[in-house]
Amino acid sequence: FARATYPRAHVPLPQHRNLPQRGEPSPRSMSGRVALLLLAGCRAVRLPPGPEKWSKAAVREAWDAAAAITPAHFEESDRLSGLAAPLKERIEAVAGAKRRGKFVIYFMGDSLVKQQYEALCWAVKGVQSIPGLAAGGEQRVSCETATLRLVSVCNRYFDASAVHEELSEPLPDAVYLDGGLWALHLHPTHAMTRDGFEMLLHFQSRVTGMVEALKAAAPTARLTVMTPLTVCTERFYAEWRSLVSEIERDPHRVADPCVVSMGYDGIAEEDVARPICESFFLTDDGARNLQKAIVQAVQGLPAPLSVGTHVLDMHSFTEGHCDMTPDGRHYPTMILQQLDHFFKVNGW
Repeated sequence: FARATYPRAHVPLPQHRNLPQRGEPSPRSMSGRVALLLLAGCRAVRLPPGPEKWSKAAVREAWDAAAAITPAHFEESDRLSGLAAPLKERIEAVAGAKRRGKFVIYFMGDSLVKQQYEALCWAVKGVQSIPGLAAGGEQRVSCETATLRLVSVCNRYFDASAVHEELSEPLPDAVYLDGGLWALHLHPTHAMTRDGFEMLLHFQSRVTGMVEALKAAAPTARLTVMTPLTVCTERFYAEWRSLVSEIERDPHRVADPCVVSMGYDGIAEEDVARPICESFFLTDDGARNLQKAIVQAVQGLPAPLSVGTHVLDMHSFTEGHCDMTPDGRHYPTMILQQLDHFFKVNGW
């Protein structure tokens, strides 16, 4: 990776005078790699297209770092939307109206809802150091004020068996769920896993089981299930970008390694594996298929479970905003707008 070189930007940009010139080595530090990736996301520079100049390990490292969110993202989101103060006022009014104890919100899922937890913690506390502020971070973190308790729990695949351990007193008044992004694949570079495949294969029962477990543990909690955001493959590089191009030409052939792997690992035979492998690539078509699956699963809930359970279509909200995502999956400077939609769905 240290020997990789980067061409000049297509259009000279004075504010980026310190970018490496043709023939110069790229920055070796993590901050340098991420800066180049983010600048590429803004179309200020163009990164090498092939894996021969951008190693798989370096892409993964930079991708994970680009998914991290910082207070600077929240500040930029507030500059664009002016929502930080109104969101704080609205949630404090909701929390203040509760007669006993703190108002509790659980954010359960992957990095898409965890980032919203972090943004709300920032909005209500105004702190620069937010618990769990990282691309990965701990499995469970919390943030509290005098009247509000926010809890973030990692549960990527609608795993109902973990609900009993994940919820604790005081029980939630609202639960914000998402899941499935980690199941989308670019196999073998970004592999389809057993957990992801089994979730997709039994999606209706997974969502039903998750809602059932939450309703049993917290009967009065309002549940909101969020769809994945728009996936912008033009933000992908190296092997990911190459695989996306191949998927556009021949998805059946590109799905073969996934199908073979599912069979080899004893997870599913070809007739079962192929529809899943072909329908749930890490592309926007895959995200749309996951969006439809979530909507259908929630709409298919039996009457007792469907009461107080809502879908939040974040895919449609982020569609057409690929200029706002540095990694093709997260939209850090739209994070307060995402929270605003969550609040509106819950009538806050």
